[in-house]
Formats: sequence, C-alpha cells, structure tokens
Amino acid sequence: MFCCIWFMKQPGENKLHIMIIDHDPGTIEVLSLILSNAGHTVTAHTECGPGFLQTGSFPDLLLLDNQVGAISGADLCLQLKQEPGTAHIPVILLSGIDNLEEIARVCRADDYISKPFCIKELMDKIDLLTTIKTTA
Repeated sequence: MFCCIWFMKQPGENKLHIMIIDHDPGTIEVLSLILSNAGHTVTAHTECGPGFLQTGSFPDLLLLDNQVGAISGADLCLQLKQEPGTAHIPVILLSGIDNLEEIARVCRADDYISKPFCIKELMDKIDLLTTIKTTA
C-alpha cells in the first residue's frame, strides 16, 4: 500500500535520472508514474546481475529492492559503494524484510525505506539525498 500523494515538478527544480530495480513490476509501475510526474527520468529493471552498471551512464539515484535476481540488492549496493566510479551514487534500499535498517547499514546504502511505504517519505528522502549530492 502506498500513500496517495501526487507530486508534480515545480519550476526550477532539477530533473534527475532515477533508476529503479525491483522484482515487483507493480511497484516499478507505481514508482515510475510518480517519479515521472515529478519531472524525473526513470529507468527500471526487475533484476540485475554483476556489472549491469558498467555502461558508463550512471543514474543520479538508485532505488534498490533487496530481491533483484542473481545477487541481493544489499550485495549489489555494497559492490557499488566499494567501486570509486559508482560510490557517489545515492542508494535507497527498499524492502519488506524485518532487519532492513541493519542490512542498509552493512551494505552502506545512503538510506532505506520499509515496504509498504509512503510516497511522501520516499520523495523527501530523494530530495534530501540529491540536495546533499549537489551541495557536496
């Protein structure tokens, strides 16, 4: 279940490229719609494996489920944070697992949100992480 809050891009806001990786196509569809309506470019995948971000074109932020295929989202996050070329990408770990806070800490995710979640909370976290990134 998601909170029903609609976000529209405000004039002058920065447009972001946000990548979603989630095993649930329904979650991807809802998040893509909301983020697109907020003015962001969205790329989505239902699974990933090692090396999928080696294209040289990186997102401004990654929304990462813990169930994403060959490796866990936490393992992928840790790999990204250990590589100099991808360590700068803010990662929000999304999952319905019980110990998400601990998993996010261990894999060095920038933040986490437990499913089900409120869209306003997600948007606030995206704004915070991308504001920190642009002012750093």
